[in-house]
This record gives sequence, structure tokens and C-alpha cells, in this order.
Amino acid sequence: MEYRLVFYRGAWAATWRERGNTRRLALRTKDRGEAERRLADFLAGERRAPATVKDIIKVYLDRPEQKRRKAQELLLKAPLAYFGNMRPDQITDALTRRYWASRAVKDGTIRTELQTLIAALNYCDSKGFKIPLPAAGKPRERVLTRAEVKAIIKAARHSGRHLRMFIAILISTGSRKTAILQLTWDRVDLERNRVDFRRGDEAGNKRRVYLPMNKRLRRYMRIATRIRTCDHVIEYAGRPVLDVKKGLKMVFDRAGAHDASAHTVRHTVASWMVERGVPLQDVAAFLGDTVATVERVYAKFAPDYLSTAARALE
Repeated sequence: MEYRLVFYRGAWAATWRERGNTRRLALRTKDRGEAERRLADFLAGERRAPATVKDIIKVYLDRPEQKRRKAQELLLKAPLAYFGNMRPDQITDALTRRYWASRAVKDGTIRTELQTLIAALNYCDSKGFKIPLPAAGKPRERVLTRAEVKAIIKAARHSGRHLRMFIAILISTGSRKTAILQLTWDRVDLERNRVDFRRGDEAGNKRRVYLPMNKRLRRYMRIATRIRTCDHVIEYAGRPVLDVKKGLKMVFDRAGAHDASAHTVRHTVASWMVERGVPLQDVAAFLGDTVATVERVYAKFAPDYLSTAARALE
């Protein structure tokens, strides 16, 4: 069987003919030498016994571009225990449904675990591995009240400075948690009254934006810049803060918003803007979302939503 290296969609891949069809293996690198080494490893593996799910997951977790190892290890823990000694072709639909039944967790958790397993198996083989998944749950659409947001701001006053700063940015911009945690002072322009959440290395659908500061956020930024000890805006003891999940939970509980999260606040910010009559395209630009997404999720909050249609029936 003859294998050829081809440059496909920005990276090297190996192609070959098998039973009259062209097969392709993504080598996940732009470097020709590295691609040749990965192809050699693949061919060596072809001569050994077929890889088990356990072997494939190890390759997936050890991949050079891995950025979420701990989270993915946790998601793959149960699938690894259940399917680890099998080959991918041995994972049938019936077996997958028995896995569902064995897990005493919500369907959403099972779905995420199996989606991660699918990603791992497809990383090592371009055939397109598929297994049945539990139905996706209906997304929660919790919108905080004005009183709840005021209570959160008040509760944050009794927390660390990094939490107060994080919550001020979150409520004033609706930005994603990771974008706020990665914000550095060189992207805060107090003269132009702007915050630049964009990063040169970002990719994918979760876009970041260049935003104006409201009066509350500007006041927080002016105070914080005088006492900063780190390049990152969200800092603790002179170091960047990697996560605020536990701290936020404590603040939300203290405010009585026990089921709230950073995403709840983002959803609330978007809803409030639409309720105030801000055009959907402006809301999309502010959040770094597409207009289609904002229209689908938030159009119902607009004060004149479907009013023309309703008046037509008078």
C-alpha cells in the first residue's frame, strides 16, 4: 500500500487507496519533517496489534497542541474505565447505551463524556467514529434581576480585590470568563476609555472584542492600575489568577443567587441590552457573538418583539 503526504487544510496529512476508496489520516502538523515522523509512527502501529481505546486516549491526551489536559482527563475517566480494553470497532450502539445506563449522572454529563471520547478516537483516525449520544438538554435561560445584580456587587465588597475586579468587568462587559482572566494591562486604554479583549493567537468561534468602558468600570480600572503588581488585570499576590469558580460561587451564594454563574451574568447583560432597545447587531458586536446567535437567543427580550405580527391580528 502506497502512502502519500499531502498538505490539506493548512496541515500535512497522509493519503492512500484502500478497497477503491481514498483514505486520509490527519497528521496535525505544518512541519514536513514532523509529518514524516508521525506517518512512520502510524505505519509502525499498523504492523502491531490494533490499538485499544486506552492506547488512543493516551495519544490524544499527549498530543502537542493539548491545552485542556486535566479537564479532558476527567471527562475521559469513565469512558476509559468502561471501553479502555476494547478496539473502537467493538464499541457498538447497544454497548454505548449500556454505558449510559451504568452512569448515575445527568444525560448532559454522559453526552459530554462521549463527545470527548469521539474527539479522541477521531483524532487518531479520520474515518469519522460515531456512537449514539443522549439528547442535548435544553439550555438554561436564567436572567438575573436588577436587585440580584446589586446584591452580587454588594457581596463582592467583602471578597478579595481580584473577585471585585472580575465581577466589575463581568457585569460591565458581559465578557467570557477566560477573556477576563487573560486580560492584561497593556490592553486597557484609560485615555481612550477602551478595553481590548482581543488576542493575536485566538481562533475559533468565540471571538473577543474591543469595548468602551462604562463609568463604573472606568472607576475600578483607575483605582486598580495604581496598585497593580502584575501584568494581568485579575491578579492575586502578584500572580495571574487562573480561575475564579470557587470565589464566584461564594459571592453568588452570599448574594442569594445560588444558581448563578459567570455565564448567567453574561446572559443577563445581553438580555438587558436587548430589553433597552439596543439593536441586535450592536449586542452581537459587544458580546463577540454572531447576529444569528443573538437573534436566536435574545430577540424575545426586545420590547417590540413580534408586536407588528400581533397588531396585524387586531
